[in-house]
Amino acid sequence: MSTTSPAARRDDRGATIFEIIVAIVILGIVAAVVVFAVRRMDESAQREACTSDLKTVEKALQSWAALNPGQHAVTETDLVAGQFLEGESELHDVLDANTVVPAGRCTAGSVAAAPTSPSSNSPTTPATTVAPTTVAPTTVAPTTASPTTTIPQPGAWNVITGAPTMNGAAVTIVGAATMTNQQPMGSNGTLAVSSTFTRGSGYGIWLRTALVGGAINSGFTFQWDVGYGNKFVLRLWGPERFTPYLECSVPVAVAPIPAGMQNAQPHAVSITLSGQALTASIDGAVVMTVPNLTSASKQACPNKPVPTGELVGSRTWSYDTNVTFTDLVYS
Repeated sequence: MSTTSPAARRDDRGATIFEIIVAIVILGIVAAVVVFAVRRMDESAQREACTSDLKTVEKALQSWAALNPGQHAVTETDLVAGQFLEGESELHDVLDANTVVPAGRCTAGSVAAAPTSPSSNSPTTPATTVAPTTVAPTTVAPTTASPTTTIPQPGAWNVITGAPTMNGAAVTIVGAATMTNQQPMGSNGTLAVSSTFTRGSGYGIWLRTALVGGAINSGFTFQWDVGYGNKFVLRLWGPERFTPYLECSVPVAVAPIPAGMQNAQPHAVSITLSGQALTASIDGAVVMTVPNLTSASKQACPNKPVPTGELVGSRTWSYDTNVTFTDLVYS
């Protein structure tokens, strides 16, 4: 007579199919967690490398500009020949004395940013004050403007997040907030507004923005971004498969802050959209030009659609922000 217990006889038969499936699922979950963690570490390292390289190139341009006043045509080869750079950068391209664009591993959405706000637009690098460079005047192709529209307060606004204060022609945001106008403005035109940025991580102005279900679905933001080395940054927002983030972590364009521009002072901001071209001016001086938004957007984030909405608005992303927008006009 056999004395083998039922448990022992069960062990002789090996694992059941159910147990094997459970083990495979657990291994799959562990593998996914490990892959995600490794990817985040790699993206963080790439982001830091891009930020460091950008600072190096900008310092070289500043040194070159000090010895070549009034000249704007310069290449990386010139910077290397003049010993301003040790070698040509593989992460950024120098277009002229005022324009540096991402290249190599710093393009095509390969760099994720450290969070600063939900979806954050948040990706940003540690704050670094960078000495400004002189911005050369830029000729802008004439556009066919729609009738001038002054956006009234407060009924014309969609307040999506936060609690901005509206008083006549002024909107004051203390903390994090996102808002757009309700009436479509068209995809081409000039947005003009007076902004007074007192403190915080920066602010953004929404352009070509679209809403879905009362939330931002796509758009551009022109930002004074303290967290991105205290620069003007043009960012792209839009849906993308397999990612919960609307924001493209790689800027579409980056420009230095003009000399003498200070916090807690009103500054006239003007942004013109004409077909594929964008031109941004501060206090009458051109600070950023993007000749082809589609090309620049696809270089930054090839998997995101290029925004075509007709709303404008504003956003902040840190809870210590204080900014006031006055007399917003779209023409």
